[in-house]
Amino acid sequence: MHLYIISALILLMLSNPGLAVEASGPDSKELSGKAEPVGPDGETGKSIRPHLDAGFIYYNDTDDNRTVKYALSCGSGLGRLKVDLNYQHIEASDPVLRKDAEVLFLKIHSKPVEALDMTADLGLTVPGRDGAVVTGSLSADFKLLDGTIGISGGSTVLTETAQLLKNKIQVSGANVRFTQSIVKGLTVSGSYYYKDYSDDNSSDDIQLSARYLAYDKGPALSIGYRLRYLNFDRQSKGGYFDPEGFISHQIFGYLYYEKGRTYFEAEPYTGHQAFRRNRTKVSDFFIGGYGALGQRLTRHIWSEINAEGGNYSVEMVAGFRYYAVGLRLRFLL
Repeated sequence: MHLYIISALILLMLSNPGLAVEASGPDSKELSGKAEPVGPDGETGKSIRPHLDAGFIYYNDTDDNRTVKYALSCGSGLGRLKVDLNYQHIEASDPVLRKDAEVLFLKIHSKPVEALDMTADLGLTVPGRDGAVVTGSLSADFKLLDGTIGISGGSTVLTETAQLLKNKIQVSGANVRFTQSIVKGLTVSGSYYYKDYSDDNSSDDIQLSARYLAYDKGPALSIGYRLRYLNFDRQSKGGYFDPEGFISHQIFGYLYYEKGRTYFEAEPYTGHQAFRRNRTKVSDFFIGGYGALGQRLTRHIWSEINAEGGNYSVEMVAGFRYYAVGLRLRFLL
């Protein structure tokens, strides 16, 4: 069983929401997507109002990996403390394998003082009948000038595909990060991640980005640039993307619009990537994006559909292209 303590305050991780120990593929985005709907009382997803969420995500890539994640969660809070209980059932398959996993974890977020946010997750994960793995992590973010700095550390298990569930790849790591507003509308961010893999592998991951809020009246529109460097010690054939000397230059946009009972967001991106893997050099252009459409059905019920896809290598476990679609319902209690 898989004790899960993951950091939930990752500063949107250079505009990409992630877990304390980041993994690509269907688990690399939370079931709720990137946006939290505004509630009937004008509160956001950070509200302490009790809620129940239900939904799923379907992932597919050109190597015929298929993964479906079903999820249920409930949460509430009091004062500076918020608690969420989450359950996930994962079904993964490829042309020769089929594996399942069950995940149950408790997430606790605390703000002991105004300048400090802390999050810890505690849970159980059972990857099929192949035994249990204990994991965990902790995260803290501090306000500094016109931004934040953060640290996190911990471990997890990669569950994106049937091959990864079979191999039970465990990942432990540590992360430092920052975000800072330079001038009105311009924000820069950066992070460094060190990860150690249970199949005798390790990686260094550096990201830097700049985002400019071009328009914020009515629809919010921002544009940005993101640099990423990722290097693994070796190609382990463990079932995950493990390049040497990966570097990408990415241009992205972000649009968010909300009117009445409906909200919409989209984040398209494009750029160039180069890396070496299994003695093969790759240098090509990529394109992809993410989108979500949410609707308040009644005063107490929200719905959201979301989708993402592309050929950006670090967003995929395998294959040359991938897509994922999801649906979520939120019930405000």
